[in-house]
Amino acid sequence: MKKLINIIVLFVLVSCSVSSNKNSNKELKEEPMADLILVEDSVLENTESKISEDGECIFNQLTQTDEFLKGIGELSTYEWDSIEKVATIILESNDTLLIKRGGCNFYSVSADFILRHDTLDYSQWENVFNKVLWISGLLSSDFAYKELKNEIDSSSIKINGDYVYFSNEYLQDNNYELYRTIEKEKTSIVLSHYIY
Repeated sequence: MKKLINIIVLFVLVSCSVSSNKNSNKELKEEPMADLILVEDSVLENTESKISEDGECIFNQLTQTDEFLKGIGELSTYEWDSIEKVATIILESNDTLLIKRGGCNFYSVSADFILRHDTLDYSQWENVFNKVLWISGLLSSDFAYKELKNEIDSSSIKINGDYVYFSNEYLQDNNYELYRTIEKEKTSIVLSHYIY
């Protein structure tokens, strides 16, 4: 995008320069301007193809706001980072919940619990699932709470180490992920999904 803006500014500057020299140099009147336009069109076409190849944003980041969190009492103390599209919430246990919603080429929603003070044993998957169901219930417009609950309740999930694999077609199609990281100083639980 910066390249495109630079090219447009260059084009405007050269156009103004050429038009101001119009009377002093008749040769610049037609051909150089036509060549310049052809070069500019060629550069713009190359830039446009590079933009799509380089991953210019597919999703409009200007519309990605914290509106989805407003009115949820349990999350009312959040702080929103409008650049990173992340809400930081300090939980009652003085632990942190990061909720990210947005993206450029992939539109994702994630909830990341960073637990340093919570005394629950998260090596027990039941405690992990309770956290996941709590946040997906609060954010049911962004997470498929019913599908997650049915999947967990029916024991249809597959667990491999610290990763959960869903069998539900909707959860698979929407790239749902659930995993935990248990370290000495903290435990992290992440529920996310994305579309592209």
